[in-house]
Amino acid sequence: MKHYLCILFSVASIGLFGSWDWAISIGGDSMERLWDISCDASSNIYVAGDFSDSLCVNGQTYPGYGLADSFALKYNPSGELQWAKSFGSQAEDVALSIAADAEGNSYITGYFVETLTIQNQSVTSNGAWDVFVIKLDPQGNLIWLNSFGGTMSDIGYGLALSSSGKVFVAGWFSGSISLPDGSSMVSAGGSDIFCYALDTRGNYIWSQRAGTAGVEYAYEVSADNEGNAYVTGVAGVGTQFGNYNLTANGMFVCKYSPVGAVQWLASGEGGAVVDIAVQPQVNPSQYGMVCGRLSGNGVFGSFPFNSIGGGDDAYWAKFDANTGTWLSLNASGGSAADKGKDVDCEDYPAFVASFEETAAFGSVNYLSNGESDIALGYGNNVMQFTTAGGEASEIPTGIKILPNGMIAICGWHFGLAQIGSFSIDSGNVADQNAFIACYSPQSSVNDEHIIPVSNMKCNPNPFTTDLRISVSKAIVTPSPIEIYNLKGQIVHILQPESESTIELQYRWNGQDTSGKNCNAGVYLLKNSSGTIKTLKLK
Repeated sequence: MKHYLCILFSVASIGLFGSWDWAISIGGDSMERLWDISCDASSNIYVAGDFSDSLCVNGQTYPGYGLADSFALKYNPSGELQWAKSFGSQAEDVALSIAADAEGNSYITGYFVETLTIQNQSVTSNGAWDVFVIKLDPQGNLIWLNSFGGTMSDIGYGLALSSSGKVFVAGWFSGSISLPDGSSMVSAGGSDIFCYALDTRGNYIWSQRAGTAGVEYAYEVSADNEGNAYVTGVAGVGTQFGNYNLTANGMFVCKYSPVGAVQWLASGEGGAVVDIAVQPQVNPSQYGMVCGRLSGNGVFGSFPFNSIGGGDDAYWAKFDANTGTWLSLNASGGSAADKGKDVDCEDYPAFVASFEETAAFGSVNYLSNGESDIALGYGNNVMQFTTAGGEASEIPTGIKILPNGMIAICGWHFGLAQIGSFSIDSGNVADQNAFIACYSPQSSVNDEHIIPVSNMKCNPNPFTTDLRISVSKAIVTPSPIEIYNLKGQIVHILQPESESTIELQYRWNGQDTSGKNCNAGVYLLKNSSGTIKTLKLK
């Protein structure tokens, strides 16, 4: 294969990409998945998920209890493990959502079958699946354990905290369920939506349900500082939320007041939703976001959509948190399956998605490295995007903007994946590991110290298998050169091959770190001084 490397004599800002600060793969020889992510006021990161057989974290093995079991982890902002906790039943249990308060207490919900044991405390299910809610202290010790359910399938899918001292759990149930306060709820059909509020001691405050004779699900819940709860999911036309009726099939957002009264109901006809986030501070400009996938035709308020080729497109949509009015709808993707996976919003919005083959995010077309890659977007007005991926599939499930300005994501991956300069590996493409990664939106280059590109020389052009690079020693000390593609991914890191009294010499054969030939396109060479050389590989 003949390669051309054409020097374009331009300086590019690596600040378009930010940088990945760290990435961690978690798991053993079986299945490990992370479903949700949260943080405390000190930017410590909390994740929750499930595993089968046994779990390996930092070289320590945690044996399983049954078919699938739950776990929670805490990391400091640098990616160092603070604690790991596993729990389970002899049948099946899954931790689906986690939220941490400012002090580092964490709350987890999910579902379980039979008897669930957590640190010497146990609860027993009433039927097929029951909901569990737990609170852990900052060291991961159990404070309390609650459960509720009926004789059929009941799932706690989303959990949110309010600084006003409320915990909200959202999910779905079938038949009749008994709540911890002794009250009960009865579904109208196959499965109904529930939102359950309790205080930080685990005491019941209020509960609400919504449903029809069909099937309705609540997937996630968010909360603001005053104790309003925002629930999202999918429901059928005619589903009643308080005095409001859903007028179209598809996704919904319902706002509950601090005492459980419905404030408004919004719908997105034809859209599927997986997550929601709302700005915590209540004010006239407060907004929230949802994300998921669009397929075919539909409309969110005054924003119609038509997915590319009728397939799945990833989307994020903003709504006014005070009125429920849709403010914007943004779709991204291509002709394959692309899905929005999670959103967060503090001072600015952030969004994570999965995409396949070729997909457009913002003004850039991205090509996946394997079956499915990660797309991370952030920023006000127009989102900036970066991507990551590997030889098989990477599925992001959670995103969180940390108080220190970093963005943390979690999910699972198969095989070898490249996240910035970090390689994570599950062992083979059939082995499923969980992952956590942390991204810095700020530029990794200080513009005041960028030096002229003339100090980095690349020859010859074109080339077949051997590019020679020289850098003046008057500008830099011996250090690696990073090669980026336009996704912001590092495809190769070159070490100095030799040096003279005046310059360092490097060589590149046009291949990535795995030995594969790089695709045709534009590449950036960056040395430690911040010099950026823009190159084209044909």
